[in-house]
Amino acid sequence: VLAAPARADTEYDECIAESREAEFGACGAAWEEREDQRLNAAWRALLPLLDGREREALVAEQRRWIAFNENSCDYFYSEIWGTIGRNNWYPQCRAEIIIARTAQLRDIKARIDSQNE
Repeated sequence: VLAAPARADTEYDECIAESREAEFGACGAAWEEREDQRLNAAWRALLPLLDGREREALVAEQRRWIAFNENSCDYFYSEIWGTIGRNNWYPQCRAEIIIARTAQLRDIKARIDSQNE
């Protein structure tokens, strides 16, 4: 079961509350970095459980996801949305995509763990 993406985390909310609008981008970048660390931890926990074709398939999928992730949410970074798009919506969108992928990787690990019980 995949968890619904969170809209923000406590540290992000606190950073936004304590910052001026010009600093919101840094709050979002820090949130995205925290989510990326969680994703990397989920990946490190899952990858050793796989070998052969399963491992190759997941590594290939992860490479495609990375390419997607690197280009995701660019719409909010465009001039259309201005400062609020770049500083607020872009990092939120990016963090939510990473949260969703982390949940997928954790779900795969949970399925493998349940098969090995």
